Amino acid sequence: MKPFLLLVILLIFTFTLQAQKSNTKQIIPLTTDTVYFDQDWERTHLREDIKYARIIKRTVEGVPYGTVRNFYYPSWKKQWEGKLLSEDPDVPFGLCTSWYPNGKVKSIATYKDGEAQEDIRMWHENGTKITCTYKFIDALPLTRAKLHSFFNPGSSRKVISIDLPANAHGIVFKIDLRDEGEPAVDWATASTLASLSMLGGANDFLFSGAKALSRASSNQTRSTTCHYFITTSLEDANHFERTKGEIPDKNSSIWKAKNVPQDTRQLSIPKDAKTLYFCINNDNLQTSAEATLSVSVLQKQCK
Repeated sequence: MKPFLLLVILLIFTFTLQAQKSNTKQIIPLTTDTVYFDQDWERTHLREDIKYARIIKRTVEGVPYGTVRNFYYPSWKKQWEGKLLSEDPDVPFGLCTSWYPNGKVKSIATYKDGEAQEDIRMWHENGTKITCTYKFIDALPLTRAKLHSFFNPGSSRKVISIDLPANAHGIVFKIDLRDEGEPAVDWATASTLASLSMLGGANDFLFSGAKALSRASSNQTRSTTCHYFITTSLEDANHFERTKGEIPDKNSSIWKAKNVPQDTRQLSIPKDAKTLYFCINNDNLQTSAEATLSVSVLQKQCK
């Protein structure tokens, strides 16, 4: 048989096998289950406690598969519809929709890793659309703290706590660390951020806020021998205090820096965080230092 003819036959055979594979649908064994929940979304088998019902398909491994539907009970009106990566706790992903008991749409959003993305749309129970805006609020107006050197009386470190308001999506902060004797520093946080005209989502707002604040008037410092870190853990902040400025090996810091004289930065806030701790330490042996800090929180306000 000629080599060319043999090659043609082999190609036809390969294409035929591929076509057969593409036309063969993979069959995934599934089970369909109806789960009942009480008013706190705890599973229940007591009929008098049932407030919600869920119809869900799962693979043989118990993983949610396809569209999951929740219903109000006993009306069986839709309460939620979407896909779940996992249950207990539920981690929705993709496009999800929720409804009020009267049947009107409550929200439509794309979810990623259990979090609603910027495309979320919401409505009141009467059907009117909920409008949301982002606004910077002063969580910590311009604050100064003296940091003594290692061999001088007084503390070389400072922990500044920031209480986060509800619906906080991130922070913009500016920090200045300078050795004693350098010119004073100042900037106008509230007026700088209040004058911003921004479009987009939370990340765009945070970036614009940090960019604007970085241009705020201040005297630049030459150098510093200080370090700081930001954490959501009170335990880490206490460790920092006890150990004269040490950052725990296993810590929950969301940012840290060393020997940075001045920094302006935007940061997202970890989910469920209530308080941020700015832990600042002067590493100079003989020269005192001054830390100047301001923190603004980006809050989502809806009505």
